[in-house]
Amino acid sequence: METQTRSKLWTWDFIKLGMARMFYSVAIQVLQTAFPIFLAARGFTASAIGTVATMYTMSSMIMRFASGRLVDTSGRRKVGVMGALFLSCGTLACLLTVVFESGLSAHIRIGTLDLTVAMILIIIARCVHGLGNSTINISNTTMFADILPPDRFAEGIGYSGLFNSLSTAIGPAIAIALIAVSTNITFISVFAASLLSLFLLNSMKYESDPAYIQKAKREDEQSSDEEEPKGIWVYFEKRSIPAGVILFVLAVASAAATNFLALYTKSIGLAGVGYYFTFKAIFMIITRALSGKMTARFGIYRIIEIGLVITAIGYLGVPHATSPWMLYICAAFDGFGCGMAYPGLSVLTLNGVPRKRRGIANSTYLITWDLGVGVGAMIWGSLIDSTGTYTIIFTLSGIALLIDMVVSIFLSKRYPERPVH
Repeated sequence: METQTRSKLWTWDFIKLGMARMFYSVAIQVLQTAFPIFLAARGFTASAIGTVATMYTMSSMIMRFASGRLVDTSGRRKVGVMGALFLSCGTLACLLTVVFESGLSAHIRIGTLDLTVAMILIIIARCVHGLGNSTINISNTTMFADILPPDRFAEGIGYSGLFNSLSTAIGPAIAIALIAVSTNITFISVFAASLLSLFLLNSMKYESDPAYIQKAKREDEQSSDEEEPKGIWVYFEKRSIPAGVILFVLAVASAAATNFLALYTKSIGLAGVGYYFTFKAIFMIITRALSGKMTARFGIYRIIEIGLVITAIGYLGVPHATSPWMLYICAAFDGFGCGMAYPGLSVLTLNGVPRKRRGIANSTYLITWDLGVGVGAMIWGSLIDSTGTYTIIFTLSGIALLIDMVVSIFLSKRYPERPVH
């Protein structure tokens, strides 16, 4: 019998990219979880916290436009290092501002907000985090697509997400533990993780490998007949729009948990919220390990739709959780569903996209994430302030995900799946 040899997936480059993703994702997760607590301790209302989160995501989104093209034209490694530098410098600025906060206590009124100079500098630094998040993420994701063998692409995308899932498992819990000890320690830890990701990304040399150069040349020649994009499509990839539409709604829903779950559980005296994200990540890891085979069996769209429904169940259950273990069951549904949906969306993003447009494709996809998270944070924060309750935002998030599933069914008929390569 003739046996088919499978391409090697776990190469040294794959592992280094994964470790870089884990370190910068941990840094981002810690900041996302700690910042609402940090701001609330300084008198920020829920809507004000939502506004800061929106500013962060908007700065990230704006940077996507530049970083997508830069990744395709200037090189993946250079742009990744630049993103890690943004993340490191923004965190260092936060640390120095907190250290010298007593000398930056002068008040400046901006609209309805009465802020100290220190807090204004912190908000600016948070926007710099947004620049770093978008740049490093697009570069890292595109690097993964470059080095994955075609016959194991969907499987590789699933496994690459394991590193991100690990950061989701430990990041929020680390953030809550660190912020309880010291704000300074929190920012120092994030700064160290950012530097580690910078070192690993800078070590990626595959773009100068003769074998890769030849492979890239062949792939570019195969797509040379395509008409060059014009106008706004220079900055967007049409083939990634279906994935982006689905991701936008998913991002709006996820903003409820990311920004307000810790504050909600604190308001009702429910302990152990940090472990919510740990349980979510554990189930994401389990699902991601199987996502390649599940995608091959059910199809990209179907696996996304199943994931959205399962995630919706998790969100709808949060308002009814009266004990930590009930909350963890919601987290399991959230993680299991996201572990199915995210890899499918990543593969759908690159369906039929040539190598020279992968950065733009990932940029298009991730811009919708930024929009969704920014819009979601603002909507949920305003709803909390106007209704005086947190529970409504989790119920509406679950309903939004069910609507998203219907949207996916429609898109699957209008934009059928295409080969990745």
